[in-house]
Amino acid sequence: MIDDFSSHRVSSIMAPDTEQPSIWRAFYAQQGLHVDSQHGAEGPVDIEATMRALPDLRTAIFTISPAQAAIRATDQHAVILLINIDGTGEVSQCGRKVALEPGDATLLSSKDDGWFVKSCSRWMSVAVPAEALSRRTVMYPRHAVARRIPSDTAPLRLLSGYLQTAMHQLTSVAPRLQHCFTDHVHELIALTVAAIDEDCRQEAAKGPRAANLRRLLAEMEVSFANPAFTPIMAANRLKLSIRYIQYLMKEAGTSFTRRLLELRLQEARRLLASLTGERRSISDISRACGFNDVSTFSRSFRRRFGGAPTAFRPAVTRGSERHDPAVQPGG
Repeated sequence: MIDDFSSHRVSSIMAPDTEQPSIWRAFYAQQGLHVDSQHGAEGPVDIEATMRALPDLRTAIFTISPAQAAIRATDQHAVILLINIDGTGEVSQCGRKVALEPGDATLLSSKDDGWFVKSCSRWMSVAVPAEALSRRTVMYPRHAVARRIPSDTAPLRLLSGYLQTAMHQLTSVAPRLQHCFTDHVHELIALTVAAIDEDCRQEAAKGPRAANLRRLLAEMEVSFANPAFTPIMAANRLKLSIRYIQYLMKEAGTSFTRRLLELRLQEARRLLASLTGERRSISDISRACGFNDVSTFSRSFRRRFGGAPTAFRPAVTRGSERHDPAVQPGG
């Protein structure tokens, strides 16, 4: 599936019965999911789906005939928001079972055991990196997994309407708009998660572990531009063990390396689009953000944002990039 939000449709309705299981398993696979088993269906399991993807975002609207499926994520660094568009549905994970009415949603975790979905509904699924939520909510919202998010939750209503409009009206998203669109979705999901259970969220933010995580994230925000910044340096400054730092970052749904790279890339993107950054070379910006090698920076930037650093500069600046000897072709 191409990461430009172009539409990809699948349907098993007209397929022979022998081919239907492979069709719906392929659908789940493209959402970063694996179906271990399904049961409870009377006859073949039919599925109709429209899927779209961008970097750091996979979404689908699908209808599945009544069945119960055991599902687990293949991407251990993703979270999935499952929205019930209409019909009835039931989802269980982490020992909790939640019934969803039309418009309701629930959050599912890829880090925990698989979940069961009992469906007679039309659904929308939205899969994003856990890092996208941990950047906005500090703690990975494991307390929010498999809890009902009511349909009248304001951020959920905005998110559902935003994505359904995009799914039905857009044919694709231009590269320069992709990060903006994805950021909007990530922000709305984070606000939706924060509204699930305020008491649980506040409880999760208490105690020494949460305090140490906030200290660690704050130190990373201050020191990410230092190319020599490592877990050892952070441990020495905060008087924490390296193992404990790794544990804190894992609980936050990421790792020290991934978080550090994200901070550096986000700052690089900001500088590239800024008035001060447009007067600086690509190599200078990469060094200012903590990268020792401009080629490594360019590859990481392209993987993260779906385009070369030069594509994120103001149009007036791009013509001068050919004079920067550090910029490789396509980077």
